[in-house]
Amino acid sequence: AITLTGSIGIAVYPEDGEDPQTLLSHADLALYQAKEKGKNRWMAYEPSLQENLDRTARVRGELKLALETPGELVLHYQPQVNLRTGKILGFEALLRWNHPVKGVIFPEEFIEIVETDAPLISRLGGWVLSEALSQIEKWGKLGRSYSVLVNVGGLHFLNPGFLEQWNTLWSNFPGVSRSDLRIGISESAAIRDVATSLFLIEALRNGGTEVVLCSFGSVSSSLTALGRLPVSGIAIDRHLTRTLLTGPSSIAVVSGILAMARTLNRDLLLSGIESIEQGILFMAAGGSHAQGYAAGLPMDPGGILDWSESFALPGDWRFWSELSW
Repeated sequence: AITLTGSIGIAVYPEDGEDPQTLLSHADLALYQAKEKGKNRWMAYEPSLQENLDRTARVRGELKLALETPGELVLHYQPQVNLRTGKILGFEALLRWNHPVKGVIFPEEFIEIVETDAPLISRLGGWVLSEALSQIEKWGKLGRSYSVLVNVGGLHFLNPGFLEQWNTLWSNFPGVSRSDLRIGISESAAIRDVATSLFLIEALRNGGTEVVLCSFGSVSSSLTALGRLPVSGIAIDRHLTRTLLTGPSSIAVVSGILAMARTLNRDLLLSGIESIEQGILFMAAGGSHAQGYAAGLPMDPGGILDWSESFALPGDWRFWSELSW
């Protein structure tokens, strides 16, 4: 059987145009936006569509220039720690865009625009991976070994050329262990194409690289599918973390995810921890690994060594970590 799908863009005379050329142009723009949102969708033209299209083109163009301009794109590193022992587990690489006009721009402001452009997201993702490997190499020359997690966009990860790009990158850093760089993929990306995700995760794991399932709990997903993916860890979505202080039900949800992680033999990281109280509740639920402002702020590479030397758990966490829950 052949399944046919259709996307429709609508422009109405005379509100959206008084001549055929304008109407067709606006209908085509609405069609483009409908396709961007997925299959079997329709969309009516609105003036804001043109504004969004112009902004998308501008951001993509400026980002391409940024990739060619040294120092405009940088990585900061946020610690991941064990709340019970105080051990530094590693760092997550976070992209920052030093825009020449707007100043520092965080990924939340542009990543959705980039993620729908396969060549650009692959190029940007390749830059981030290369930069992280370069930094790991520099730390190694100083006698320090840090594990770094890099989140890879779904379109980039599922791209047929990802593994080739991945292996090419490693050829430039022969002195770096593949276990020092971990790949993070979002839950939604992983379940979008389970077969391809399974193949890629297996290939990465066989090469010595761990894969972490990030933003867990942000979408409704199939636990059966997740059980098939040989990821080494799960990172709870930061929006779910924020609910920890809202009542017993949210703690029960986190406890359930912890139980599932233990059953699947997966590490579990609480992302976006912003308060001492969240850490205490997470430990009470049975967790230990966390990342967020309460555990450590993102910092440039130059600050990592000094921070690592002086880091100690807050007193309240040390007290509660010694209790037997």
